[in-house]
Amino acid sequence: MGHKMCIVTNCNRTVAEYILNYIDIYNIIDKLIIGNECNQPKPSPEPYIVAMTFLNIDNCILIALFSHHDSNLINQLNLINIPEYL
Repeated sequence: MGHKMCIVTNCNRTVAEYILNYIDIYNIIDKLIIGNECNQPKPSPEPYIVAMTFLNIDNCILIALFSHHDSNLINQLNLINIPEYL
């Protein structure tokens, strides 16, 4: 039994599930959080708070892959005390 894992994305669910299946990791993801299924998508911290609530944690180390430097996202995450590790 390992760590629980959530993925937060603004990608639509169909494409996100396809990609996760294609790279053969969908079966190890505990929860897929889609930004437009939240009241406020990324870069709002809401999707990350949903993930933290699901994982039952107050704070976490965020591991993120960015296709570009997103200072707005980093600022939003800092508002909820998620440290930046880039």
